[in-house]
Amino acid sequence: MTSPVDFVIRFTLADGAAEAFDAWAVGQLAAARAADGVLDYAIHEGADGTFVQHERYASEAAASAFAQERGPALGEWSQLARPSELLVLGGISEQFRAALPPFGTAFAPKHRLAR
Repeated sequence: MTSPVDFVIRFTLADGAAEAFDAWAVGQLAAARAADGVLDYAIHEGADGTFVQHERYASEAAASAFAQERGPALGEWSQLARPSELLVLGGISEQFRAALPPFGTAFAPKHRLAR
């Protein structure tokens, strides 16, 4: 049985990127809703302009498939966002881990308490 994997990304936007980011987010959220294995995909904006993006996938394979499908959109995100932290919740392979961006990445591979 595979376990869900979550990604929590904290970021700000590049100067002048708000309008382009909003357009990107609309397309990305629509794609996430339609994709198999994407359990949750949400972007929250704090009062200070910091964003928190939460992605939950049914498995590492589902996360990988969505990333491959949305490759060009993820490249666009990297032009718009200035990430500061990535938290990965759930177990992922070393190969998948190596492919993640290097900014402030922390891993919590085991569920201590879960319902």
